[in-house]
Amino acid sequence: MLTKLQIFAEVKKILIESNPDLKFIGKNQLITHAFNLYNDLGMDSLDVYEFLIIIDKHFNISIPDNDAGNISTLSDVCACVQKELMKKQEMAKTLTKTVTETKKSFIQNIFTKTK
Repeated sequence: MLTKLQIFAEVKKILIESNPDLKFIGKNQLITHAFNLYNDLGMDSLDVYEFLIIIDKHFNISIPDNDAGNISTLSDVCACVQKELMKKQEMAKTLTKTVTETKKSFIQNIFTKTK
């Protein structure tokens, strides 16, 4: 699982790479969690939507529309990414547990039927 700092570093990198006009900000100004995508970075709703699609693809997640609509800062983006990564990790644990239990049950059924 990525740490908050690692998520922020990736989000910041994606922001700069996906918005060539913002590269000067990355070199001359410290990009912080508090940066507002609209006010500080001059993005419009379409820019933010496209940015979130790139974020989704990069982290292999899907930020729900209701969460995406509430995003205004880089901190918000990072929080959504972390939330979705945690959900994904929990689903993987649940799936692994289910598969393991199913295998055990299947094997027990085979041995019970062969006796």
